[in-house]
Amino acid sequence: MKITKLKDSTTLVSVHSQTNRDLGIFLIFTALVTAMPLYYIVLWFHGYSVKSIRELLPAINFSLPIIVVGIMLIYLSRKRFHVTKDHVTITDGLFRGSITFRWKESPSIKVTSVEELRKGKPAIIWQLYLASGRYKYLIDHRSEQLVIRGVAEAIAKTLKCPITEKTESGADIELAPEDLDLPYSARVKKYPHLLPTDVPCHGGCSIVRREESGTLTFTWGFWHLKTFLEGLVVCGFFFVLSLVPLKPGSLSLFEFSHQNHDFFFYYALGIIVLLATFWLMGYKASVKMTSDRATFLQSFLGVPFSVQSIPTAVLEEVRASWSMRGPALQLISDEKILDLRIARMEDAMWLSQEIKKQLLRRAG
Repeated sequence: MKITKLKDSTTLVSVHSQTNRDLGIFLIFTALVTAMPLYYIVLWFHGYSVKSIRELLPAINFSLPIIVVGIMLIYLSRKRFHVTKDHVTITDGLFRGSITFRWKESPSIKVTSVEELRKGKPAIIWQLYLASGRYKYLIDHRSEQLVIRGVAEAIAKTLKCPITEKTESGADIELAPEDLDLPYSARVKKYPHLLPTDVPCHGGCSIVRREESGTLTFTWGFWHLKTFLEGLVVCGFFFVLSLVPLKPGSLSLFEFSHQNHDFFFYYALGIIVLLATFWLMGYKASVKMTSDRATFLQSFLGVPFSVQSIPTAVLEEVRASWSMRGPALQLISDEKILDLRIARMEDAMWLSQEIKKQLLRRAG
């Protein structure tokens, strides 16, 4: 995302566009799958046999420019928001005309999220609305939460209007433009209803709390009864599927394997289960809170393989939420969003409140 301040209180916000993505994929598919085979079929139809790659150079030369254009459409298309005090002009992609939204009453920004099915899988889609009076315009929607937050804040600061978004509890909160960059500890002083609440850590909590030498550490894994049951259901599904005949009157995979003494499918399924169990038993995640930084660390058998951190001075929000992979804890700043997956939503809620308390305690 690129934000450019122009003269006369005008801001230009440029983000990646998804408008020309499908066209770009279509062009690449056409070049790879259609150009080469068609050329080969034409040669074969006229009695020519391809003996060298050089004979396919005309098809390659034809397809390469199309592939380059397709890649450019996917990665170089931009969506631009030209924001002034009385209107917002949006240009999306290469082939769409610009759209201008004007208002008479004081505008406001609203950020929401919805769950949609994309390619058969549930996905969290973030929506950005520009509202004025009884009118509400959807000006952007995408799965990248950080991009939506960045665009919303840039527009709100230019228009000097509030942003409305959902809190962790599901209630709406309206943030003034001058408060958008406040860290959590300072934001709570202006918005007391953001104060953490006491959430009990129920029996079977997967998170271990430890404090030593001024560092507070929360550690958890995924070897939990809920995870075990989910894996058991998946394995049971594949086993039952192997008992069903591939087509009416034919043998099932189990009968075929037993008849031919070939149990490769079941060996492979068993190995996958063992590897997944080994991974779940060895995986650990932890959040370390120091006086100036929150660090998220992932390790396997005690060996770290991923470390990410956010300075507490720019940590604006801590919340438990549902992600595409299940319950998660989010640590949010303007620069990055850390999604920490947790086995149970109750544990994510408890951890969220504990981190908030720690931030307030260390801020004094």
